[in-house]
Amino acid sequence: MDGIRGTGRIGFAMAAAVAALLLGCATGRVPPSANVDWLLGTWQWHTHSRFEFVRDGDEIAWTMTRSRVLSNNPRWGEKAAVEVAGKVATVTSDRVEAFGTYERSDTPLLVGRRFRMWLTREGGAVLRGEIVGAGNEPIPVVLRKAPGP
Repeated sequence: MDGIRGTGRIGFAMAAAVAALLLGCATGRVPPSANVDWLLGTWQWHTHSRFEFVRDGDEIAWTMTRSRVLSNNPRWGEKAAVEVAGKVATVTSDRVEAFGTYERSDTPLLVGRRFRMWLTREGGAVLRGEIVGAGNEPIPVVLRKAPGP
């Protein structure tokens, strides 16, 4: 097949790479009337990671902080302390997709790496989905809403 109209493996791989690049740069505008209160605030993943979602004008900004932790997965061993920040790309009444980058880490090689997450709301206090961090492998996550002040 030719390179323009072909749908072979090379064409598909190139299309997937372009889509991933575009998605990684996406940020979504949230209309002021959109009900995103369910997402805003602090979410906890285990005892070591906190996600903060805040409205930032017509966008939703987020940060994730993780303290240094020993992983129970022998492939990962000790996980570095990090701070990741980004913007929500899309949000509906029960789903959120967000992208960001590692901003700080006690492991300098992580800084600048991309971070992606896809989460679905389960009730008012649980987000379930997956993240793809510096290891570039999907990791299942369950975030629980932190109690309010």
